Amino acid sequence: MMADAKILQAVVACAELIRGRYVRRPEAVYPQKIRDDFDPASVGVNHAFARHVLYMCDEIPGMLAGIGALSSDPYREKVMRWLGFVQGYLWAEGYASLPALKRMNMPDEER
Repeated sequence: MMADAKILQAVVACAELIRGRYVRRPEAVYPQKIRDDFDPASVGVNHAFARHVLYMCDEIPGMLAGIGALSSDPYREKVMRWLGFVQGYLWAEGYASLPALKRMNMPDEER
């Protein structure tokens, strides 16, 4: 199981990759949750997805803080799903390779 500190480290690294490569305008830095009725064509699909993934990165630390020491908490599973989604986005968009993403999740002593 990934330690909370490692999850936070991975989330920060993911967000930095997106902000460093994609987000260019200051107003675009603030992440936006995508609603069910959202039309990505209204702002551009890539921009909308990047903003949504950044929103997820910003939400994960708060979700972890609410979990506490209960490793069986269902929110831990949600955090791991969200991290997987974020990393899948990074891979699909060419921000990071699969080996790089795997190393991101490894304990520091195994890297």
